[in-house]
Amino acid sequence: MKNGRMDISIALATFNGEAYIRQQLLSIVEQNVKPDEIVVCDDNSADKTVEIVLSIAKKFKDINFIVRVNETNLGYSQNFSKALELCSGEIIFLADQDDVWYENKIEHIIRLFQNHQEKSLIIHDLMFCDGLLTQQGQTKLQRLKKVSNPMDTYVVGMATAVRRDFLQLCLPIPDFSFISHDAWLHHCAAIYNQKLILDEVLADYRRHENNATKEVSINSANKMGPLDYFYLKLDKRQQQLNLNKRKQFVSVLLQWLNQNNAEVIKNCILDEKYVLTEIAKLNDEIVHLNFRLFALKQNFLYKNLLIFSNYFHGRYKHFNGIKSAFKDIL
Repeated sequence: MKNGRMDISIALATFNGEAYIRQQLLSIVEQNVKPDEIVVCDDNSADKTVEIVLSIAKKFKDINFIVRVNETNLGYSQNFSKALELCSGEIIFLADQDDVWYENKIEHIIRLFQNHQEKSLIIHDLMFCDGLLTQQGQTKLQRLKKVSNPMDTYVVGMATAVRRDFLQLCLPIPDFSFISHDAWLHHCAAIYNQKLILDEVLADYRRHENNATKEVSINSANKMGPLDYFYLKLDKRQQQLNLNKRKQFVSVLLQWLNQNNAEVIKNCILDEKYVLTEIAKLNDEIVHLNFRLFALKQNFLYKNLLIFSNYFHGRYKHFNGIKSAFKDIL
């Protein structure tokens, strides 16, 4: 705590980011409320990323820069896990190497944490931009609201900040290909009712060919229209992949809950009955994920009979209700 405000850390993971890292870092160090610490973990870049970071660190000596270069490539999520573990601030912001923050981002988020002591993780909205940072006139929340429930699906690391005491319970990030660092933190926070969504744009979200999430169509750099949302809903292959990933993810989440339950309840001042109810819901969800995945693999007639049966037995309550059932039928 300095001058009556919480210490602020930035966890920045880099990899071959020389094209954009300077602009991103400058948008962080020139904030209205400056961070106390910037932790940069570079995943063994082959370009001048680290050189650019060190040159900026020399110019802003009032900010403590911690720069670590991995001897071998850890991958996106594990590189972030390392950066997060090195942070010492009370509030930790996650940052990608290629976006640009609005100058009031830290100030606004810190005020929200002060006003919402019951929340441990905050995520704000963001504006889609192309590689040249030309705004596309659509925000991430605007897109998500057309296809899903943002409380369940809005997960973007670069728009996220988390309290350190809660973060420590979530680290290290489980090392599985189906678990990203930001999805892990958001699901851990959501299960304990610790997540707050801010419906305000506080950063430009640059989309280009080298983005780690470029394969997700809803993150397209191009403006999405009605047909794009329609095709997104009908993507059967992606649908089954998502369901399988969700099943694996929930299994790991349940293990974490069982190991950390008592400590999280104590730190978050939660009613144990509430937490046990949430754990029961996750166990139930795995059962119904198996039902749904089995149905999708059957022939058209049998599949639809199973879907109708699953729906009327309440097995779609864990998803998006009748919308998810209709999507499976299509």
